[in-house]
Amino acid sequence: MGLYRLKETKAPDGYKLWDNPIDFQVDEYGKVKVGSQGTALPEVGLVYTASVTNKAITKEVTLKKVSAVDGAALPGATFRFTGDKTYDITTGADGTAKVTLTYGSYILQEIIAPDGYVLDDARTAVVVDSSGIKVNGKAQAGLTVTIKNNPVEYGVILHKQDSVSGKALGGASFVITGGKTYTLTTNSAGNTATVYLAPGTYAISETRVPDGYARPLNGWTLTVREDGRMTVSGGGASIAFACGITMIAVENTPNTSVPLPGPSSDDIAKTGQGGNSGQLLCGASLMLLSFAGMLLLVLGKKRDGQYIEI
Repeated sequence: MGLYRLKETKAPDGYKLWDNPIDFQVDEYGKVKVGSQGTALPEVGLVYTASVTNKAITKEVTLKKVSAVDGAALPGATFRFTGDKTYDITTGADGTAKVTLTYGSYILQEIIAPDGYVLDDARTAVVVDSSGIKVNGKAQAGLTVTIKNNPVEYGVILHKQDSVSGKALGGASFVITGGKTYTLTTNSAGNTATVYLAPGTYAISETRVPDGYARPLNGWTLTVREDGRMTVSGGGASIAFACGITMIAVENTPNTSVPLPGPSSDDIAKTGQGGNSGQLLCGASLMLLSFAGMLLLVLGKKRDGQYIEI
């Protein structure tokens, strides 16, 4: 007989301490009553049972999605936490999403990638406990899990050819700039190695021309869209697409020269080797060369708008 108090002194792992003690009394007949109202507990074979409920401890975990290239926040990525329960969350405009998790082990997996980025379907182990969170066994400084995505990249080959005959030209070197810099050289088939480019705008310049060919006055501008379609601006360039690779054909114009007319023996006899007449003949020859050069320049520009013939 007497008055008693039931109090929890240590909670199970992952649960809050039950802080609402139970006062009960045992009367002279062995009956057990609980609380100030004297509520009798049910008896089962001289055993009285009182049930208490513990609340699970939770932590709010932040998932952050960023670009592997520049660290930019990526909205629209959907992730799934799988444990005792399943939670699907999607990153917002700031690239983050929050989820409240109880203590335990979870598998984190990306199920929808942000637009323009490659799906990262790796399975990441996340453990939530009293010390915080661990990602693949490594403790994190805070309650944030950061996952990086690589942008979708599209294959590009540069092809160099003769603007007149279409013959493939090896030995041409190019530099592609735009975020990263790529240096490429054409082989005997006129093709460079494949380079993979993320959506964006790139400048293409020819740094070495094949022997016997004129250097383009300007380079080319390549635009890669989010859906992989490409456009190129600049003279003498065209695009073809096959087998998931875009080929950009750029042309070189052969160097040409105009023979300088030389004086015949009759001309020499008529004009002599010196004096004003000889100077006039020399001047006439220079004018002819200048005119011929101008004609080549006009024809070259009319053909492709990008090359000056020398």
